[in-house]
Amino acid sequence: MDEKPTSVESQPPSADDRYRLGERLEAENKRLTGVAREHFVDQKSLCSSCKWASIRRQYSRNARIIFCSNFTQLMPEDIKECTAYQAFGSLSLGQMADIATLIDDRKDRNQGYL
Repeated sequence: MDEKPTSVESQPPSADDRYRLGERLEAENKRLTGVAREHFVDQKSLCSSCKWASIRRQYSRNARIIFCSNFTQLMPEDIKECTAYQAFGSLSLGQMADIATLIDDRKDRNQGYL
């Protein structure tokens, strides 16, 4: 009987295997070193992108302090909806009216349809 030799050929690991190995090594490194994750300003809170918010963080406490200058009070970190929210780059209606350019300024344009 001619049996083929069973040889295990070494194949390079796939990209998915390398990614999972890297994730496991990073998780083990964090577990062993005990490094605390810092909470950076992110999109979890609506205040993170509001122009009324003043956000402060301390190294010692690793927590955010959010002060709303519209409501003049400290706010919790998990705000989801707010009536006074204004994005950093947004303009108010008055500001938009100030920069608007009139296209047709003829007096007879608003007289109705003929």
